[in-house]
Amino acid sequence: FCAIHPVDQDTMYACYPWLGMQRSFNGGNTYHSISEDITESGDDDTALFISPFALDKVAPSRLLAGGASIWISTDHGWNWHTVLDPLFVTQLCSAIEISPTQGSLVVWAGYDEGRIWKSENGAVDWTEVEGFGGPLPNNFVTDIEISPHNNDVVIVTFGGYLPDRLWMTTDRGSNWQNISGSG
Repeated sequence: FCAIHPVDQDTMYACYPWLGMQRSFNGGNTYHSISEDITESGDDDTALFISPFALDKVAPSRLLAGGASIWISTDHGWNWHTVLDPLFVTQLCSAIEISPTQGSLVVWAGYDEGRIWKSENGAVDWTEVEGFGGPLPNNFVTDIEISPHNNDVVIVTFGGYLPDRLWMTTDRGSNWQNISGSG
């Protein structure tokens, strides 16, 4: 994962294996670690090899990153703290999306075993959108996209080889429609 500040294009972020966050203030000429506060960084039991993070385009000093916990920084990565503690011992965050229009409010996170969580108050309180036993596949969440026009519309993709890997909600996760298609 990587991100470029939407206004200051010299500010860039990247993640190397197991939640090793890096930042550049000089257009990528040099990077410095910003994961010292992220206690799950560098541990393959608490972070995926390719760990997700997202830059808030509405408030671009704000970043979220996912391992066993969801981490937030509001100061370009200088300081981090958790906003969602580990769900279960074996589940790791695999996808994070911040609303492109209400980033300070709406955040979604997906996990490697198929669970999906959301926050509608700036990553303070979280509710499970989809757990085991619902209509969505119990597979690795590969990506989440929130519509730039309507925060009610969210598309989630899942890993695997079956045809039901692309799902959409138009009501913030209350109901889901398989939009995978056939081709």
